[in-house]
Amino acid sequence: MKLNSSRRSGRGLLLGLGSLAAIGALMATAAGAGAQTPPTSNRLAGADSYATAAAIATAAFPNGATIAVIASGTNYPDALAANYLAGRIHGPILLTDPSSLSPETLTALKTLKATGVDIVGGTAAISDNVATQLQSDGFVVNRLFGQDRYGTAQAIDETFPASFVGDLGSDGATAIVATGLGYADAMSAGGMAYAAAFPIILTDPSTLPAESQDVLTKLSIKNVIIVGGLGAVSSAVQTQIEGMGITVERIAGQDRTQTALLLAEQIEIPMLGFTNTQAVLARGNDYTDALAGGPYAGVNKIPTVLTETPDILGTYT
Repeated sequence: MKLNSSRRSGRGLLLGLGSLAAIGALMATAAGAGAQTPPTSNRLAGADSYATAAAIATAAFPNGATIAVIASGTNYPDALAANYLAGRIHGPILLTDPSSLSPETLTALKTLKATGVDIVGGTAAISDNVATQLQSDGFVVNRLFGQDRYGTAQAIDETFPASFVGDLGSDGATAIVATGLGYADAMSAGGMAYAAAFPIILTDPSTLPAESQDVLTKLSIKNVIIVGGLGAVSSAVQTQIEGMGITVERIAGQDRTQTALLLAEQIEIPMLGFTNTQAVLARGNDYTDALAGGPYAGVNKIPTVLTETPDILGTYT
């Protein structure tokens, strides 16, 4: 998608959440290195996480999208892995209440003129009632899920064959590995997974689950980017992956905000052609805005950086 003239001239877009707790946190802002003037910004906001996701989706896809991904708005693992899927179908990630289809989500689907929906997660994540509501409204519904978050990530990652996986230069098919027990590292990589076709493979911090090993094998992964420090993904997991004959690069900062920055500086900008004059800024201590923001960042090839809290930008960011 081409950027409009205001964005090419350095005007950014904020995508923010107005929640019960605080005015939140997803924004794109122009900030060239060494800029002498304050960056400009704009915000897309909704009354809650579902409305914010809807606003982000319709902004990212002004010409509509045939298929959309729907994930739970009350938990994060399924939506983290869904950025790869969304990139392959060229669609947004929308969120819903697990028990009933959120009206803002239905409105967004109609605005996008979508005809199909990929639900990620089992019935404990998104109930059959939501699927039935979608079908009643005329959408073709497909559900991708496994026995747990690692199995669901596997189902998502293996939806398309190995030939659909992107590569990092000459390193061969590339995947992102991040902890499945936290959201910050994988959500920072969401735009990269979307834009570059890198599957997000979730792991237990201490050992690589069998499902994740299967994904690495079936997709013929040659190169892995581990996102996060040893507390998120242990050296034991890295050794397991290397033992499969896979080259591993770890991107890890002092905290989640520096990790996001290093992803931009070391991978996204120099190797994937992401812009260095804009950034998607997401609240770093909550996940809902950034989950929906991955496709927006990916479509526009804008790095995602994180705040420390709703009120503190953070030194690295």
